[in-house]
Amino acid sequence: MQREKGGKVVVVGAGASGLVCASILREKGVDVEIVEAQDYVGGRVKSLRGFVEWKALDLGAEFVHGDGTPLKDIIDKQGWPCRLLFTWAQGDGETPALPVQGGISAYWLGREKKLLRYDTDHPEIRKANETVWNMGAQHPSDSDKRTLEQYLIDEGVSEQGRDLADAGYANTVCSASDRLSFAELTKIERVWDLNGDGDFRLDGGLAQVPEYLARGLRIRTSWPVKRIAHGRGPITLVSEAGQQLEASRVVVTVPLPVLKAGRIEFDPPLPQEKIKATQALAMDGAIKVVMKFSRRFWPDEFHGVICSHSFLPELWFDGPQRVGALTPWSKPPRPAPTNNASLPLGKAAGVTKITTTVTIDNASGAASTATSYAVEPAPTYIVSGFATSRNADRVGKLSRQEIIYFMLQQLDEMFANGAADRLVDESQPEQPLAGPTPDPARPATSAFLDCLVYDWGKNPYVGGGYSSANSGSSQQVREDLARPIDGRVFFAGEATNPTNFMTMHGAMETGETAAKLVLQSMGIAESDAPRSRL
Repeated sequence: MQREKGGKVVVVGAGASGLVCASILREKGVDVEIVEAQDYVGGRVKSLRGFVEWKALDLGAEFVHGDGTPLKDIIDKQGWPCRLLFTWAQGDGETPALPVQGGISAYWLGREKKLLRYDTDHPEIRKANETVWNMGAQHPSDSDKRTLEQYLIDEGVSEQGRDLADAGYANTVCSASDRLSFAELTKIERVWDLNGDGDFRLDGGLAQVPEYLARGLRIRTSWPVKRIAHGRGPITLVSEAGQQLEASRVVVTVPLPVLKAGRIEFDPPLPQEKIKATQALAMDGAIKVVMKFSRRFWPDEFHGVICSHSFLPELWFDGPQRVGALTPWSKPPRPAPTNNASLPLGKAAGVTKITTTVTIDNASGAASTATSYAVEPAPTYIVSGFATSRNADRVGKLSRQEIIYFMLQQLDEMFANGAADRLVDESQPEQPLAGPTPDPARPATSAFLDCLVYDWGKNPYVGGGYSSANSGSSQQVREDLARPIDGRVFFAGEATNPTNFMTMHGAMETGETAAKLVLQSMGIAESDAPRSRL
């Protein structure tokens, strides 16, 4: 077998952390190569183009949390169209003082079949929000072993309020209220404040970022690592297909479940503290369900719903005109297709150009006319459902047809018989829907076109959504997971971030940290490393 040799650094994984690490090393002049198990770069950042004509769907990471992160810096420098969203759930970040461009969101109380605006004065909802919001001001001791659920009970939050906190907050942080460590959550809330304000979404999909970071890097895709021999001499990496690479150092950035399951054999074995760290930390499943509709049956600038006692706990909405306010640094986006219902071809077609040709017969002088229409596909609209932890486990057991049935049933119940109109603020001009609803009792079912389901828990090279602050998690445990072995084997990835795990920018931070440690081990001064792309 031909063996590739060289005193280089091999980065295992082409997710955000691996790409940042390799970019910094390459800019310093280090011989670096990335091996990636999957057939694309980005890891848990994966965009799909073509499902709708106006948007790249983010199947994994979708939101940019905070305007003070390295991720947001890249987006602003590139001028990619990026929109500030109106978020109302504490788990989705800080709610702006005022709705963004009139944006609204809602709560769906599944048992009562009630759809309430985000600014409802419902006392139990307000109590739950205030209690979760105040977690950052709490400073429990490390000996406080309460779960989020127990903290909410102790603070007098009702069962209804706790159900919404589980659907909105716990689901967002990829866990469940009775699994999350209250003490760890208080630390996370304080870190969120340091990340800046706002939550954002890219028009062109978040995969633009890893695609940008990957430029100029040597990357082998479809190269899953099976074994890393890091004893004396060069480090040898062996792929599942038996291919081999040698390196002087290796940076392992694979998701936590890959390490927990022992999919990569380390020789010699990992230290006990690292094995214990992988077992102490948790990364539950995550599923996205995206439905496409022929018309909008929700209000204009409607951003999302938190749903208690429902099939899917979180729903996000979008359409060709896009929700959210375009940030000042964004380049002008391409015009979205419009629904020209008054033109001859009817509302089902977007007619963009009408051409009439007049022909005169030279002999008879008779004139004839012909009209042609330039037609683009009718605009479509999407609703994205997001489920993690136990919710993802439950949804993941169903067939695609069952998922379609239950999600449509949930949407029909929520928006039946003009419920969307009742959400619009009466003090504002009425926001008409995108067209008449043939079946008011089943607005979603009657407009349904297609559905896409992506289950990250079933991806063998990922195994879930992102690591959480479950009981057993701590800053020390994550530091143990990140600690290098013998100055030759390094670790990165969002799960190794002591405070900023769960996010893409947190993963990027760990890639930068790992790169600094590699440079130090090589005796290369960090200050000499250019940072032009980051």
